Amino acid sequence: MQVTRDRTIHIVRYADETPSIMSLAYKIFQVIDKNTLNADFLMLYFFETRI
Repeated sequence: MQVTRDRTIHIVRYADETPSIMSLAYKIFQVIDKNTLNADFLMLYFFETRI
């Protein structure tokens, strides 16, 4: 994973149910228990500018 000069990490949410191939160059997050963590909330957390 490469962090650019502006210190950002590009993150995207894959919401499709179809299995797909992911590159090992990226961190992969998987929500196992949807009652504990909502995937939409996780994306909002990463897009927060004050982190």
